[in-house]
Amino acid sequence: MLLDAHTHAYEERDIRLIRERTALLDQELPDSDPNKWRLCQEGSLASLLQEEEAAGIDGFVLLPVSANPARISELNRWTANQAEKEKRIIPFGTLLAQSRQIEDDLQEILDLGLKGVKIHPFLQKLDILSSEAAALWSLLERSGLPIMLDTMHLAGLLQQKPHLQAFVDAAHPYDCGPSQIAALIQRYPGLTLIAAHLGSLYGWEHLDPLFSLEQVYFDLSFIAPLLPEGQVMSVIRRKGADRILFGTDAPWRRPADIRAWFDALPLTHEERDLIGSENLVRLIGP
Repeated sequence: MLLDAHTHAYEERDIRLIRERTALLDQELPDSDPNKWRLCQEGSLASLLQEEEAAGIDGFVLLPVSANPARISELNRWTANQAEKEKRIIPFGTLLAQSRQIEDDLQEILDLGLKGVKIHPFLQKLDILSSEAAALWSLLERSGLPIMLDTMHLAGLLQQKPHLQAFVDAAHPYDCGPSQIAALIQRYPGLTLIAAHLGSLYGWEHLDPLFSLEQVYFDLSFIAPLLPEGQVMSVIRRKGADRILFGTDAPWRRPADIRAWFDALPLTHEERDLIGSENLVRLIGP
């Protein structure tokens, strides 16, 4: 069995906005550059279902996210609804630290039976170590739900994309590199985090603080074209295959491409089973 721990699907109005914004950010980069932020598929749920099936992936985590408090409940209910219709979907919810009804939003997630929560510090303009975030983490710590945490090491991003200097300057408070994630776990040791993009996107040289933290998992989403196989395997072995999840980040990557890349990694049968499905199943429960 193969489960994709990291996917997205968007409504048409959101797809148009995403395409416009990412085009502005990375217009200097050719489509062939794997660092370019762009939708590789249509972005709809129908397209995601087709792409995952074509890749031979048995189930996938659907991750909603928004920076608009008015859309949190809407997206969480939509995700739960889609999972009722399509059993391959493993539904996560999302929360916004700035919401005035965050406790109600979390209760709705629990009532809907959603399996985890997606937090995106950059999109949601969240300093994960701020006092503003404290209520969010305290609630999630008590809930026991796994958290898919979008990550970005801004210094590493700037090395790869110097044209994003203005973006990095504006996003500085929302840096989500290894040191920030480790500090978060120190404050809230009851959290279970899935640090997306192999621990911290563009922060792979600085992962030491995270290797020993059992509460922190890494997923493999988005990284396939960015890192050599040897570096990926080194991170997997240092972290432990029991703390790694297969993920594609569709529609930002093509599931079939990531499946082929994963199949080619020199993993043992036990490691492949753990990463491919068993770790995720253990995290989300029955």
